[in-house]
Amino acid sequence: MAAADAARRGYGLLKLKVAGAGDLARIEAVRHNAPTARLIIDANEGWSADDLAGFTPRLAGLGVALIEQPLKAESDEALLGFKC
Repeated sequence: MAAADAARRGYGLLKLKVAGAGDLARIEAVRHNAPTARLIIDANEGWSADDLAGFTPRLAGLGVALIEQPLKAESDEALLGFKC
């Protein structure tokens, strides 16, 4: 509902804080309600490397522009060579 309201108000960029069960469903709902907004996802170090690998293709399909801080800081090496 908030995304639909933001879209009606003309916000062109939405930053979504996620990190828990149901992240993809929530992101899909926001995309559905704000189809033209640029989306930035902030996972607040809440995903595993497997989550990131599994979510990335779907997020790309939803037009997510950026994924911020998906992994714990001590897991940054998992990002080396990562391709979506």
